[in-house]
Amino acid sequence: MKMAETDVEVEPMNKIFARVMELTTIVGLVVMIVPGLISLSGENVYVDPIHTVNNWDKSAEEFWHDAKGISIHGYDWIFENLERFDCISLFGVVILALAPMLSILAAIPSAPKIYKVILGIVAAELVFAIVRPLIMAGGGH
Repeated sequence: MKMAETDVEVEPMNKIFARVMELTTIVGLVVMIVPGLISLSGENVYVDPIHTVNNWDKSAEEFWHDAKGISIHGYDWIFENLERFDCISLFGVVILALAPMLSILAAIPSAPKIYKVILGIVAAELVFAIVRPLIMAGGGH
C-alpha cells in the first residue's frame, strides 16, 4: 500500500531555531570532546586525570584541596588556565548549555508577533536561571 505524499510546511522561525540548535550543538560537542579526549592522556591539563578520578566523589572544596592543593572561589581558575585542555573542554559544556537560549534568540526576529513575546519571556527566564545561582552564590562556586 502506497502512502500519499504530503508536503509539510515548516515556518522560518522553526527552521532557524533548528539550524542554530544543530550548529551550536556540533560546535559545543567538538569543543568539549576533542580537548577532553586529549586531556585524558594527562597532557597539558590543569588537574591530572588520576587525581580527578580519585577525588570525584568529594565536595567541590574537598576536591580542589585534595586534587590540586588549592582553595577556589568562583570560576577564575578556568580563565587563568585557558591553555589547558581540560579547561578548554569546559567551554564546550558552556556552549551546549547555552544552545537553547541562542536558538531562541535567533528565532525571535522571524517569529510571528505573539511568538516573539513568548520566546522573549522564555529567553528572559533562561537568563534568570543562569544568572540567579551566580548572584546567590556570590560569583558561582
